[in-house]
Amino acid sequence: MWVLSRVDGTVHVLDSMNDIAMRGARDWGNGLAAVQSSCGSGAQLLVTAAGDGSAADVLRAFEIVGREPVEASAPVDFSGPVTALWTAPDGRTAIAVAHNLKTGAYDAFELAVTCGQ
Repeated sequence: MWVLSRVDGTVHVLDSMNDIAMRGARDWGNGLAAVQSSCGSGAQLLVTAAGDGSAADVLRAFEIVGREPVEASAPVDFSGPVTALWTAPDGRTAIAVAHNLKTGAYDAFELAVTCGQ
């Protein structure tokens, strides 16, 4: 299963036969990264919030249940917009780059999903 964010702002789940728009992904941004963990189903999707890149961003973790997103974490705040987000080669972490609105610098973060934290 693939989850894709399209340029029109819609998020789609694709499998070998279907392309289905996810109704519960209306406030998602275009940053998506899948990570594996020992929590819940074992796979979470890290997602940025919708925005125009001029305000601080948040990142949330979701699990896909029956092709619909279920929020699996509280939002994590960043000091600016997340400008890049991707799954690390190990598949267990993700890398996020955020533009710090106070300093003007770009900060890099390695993210992992930890149960019960």
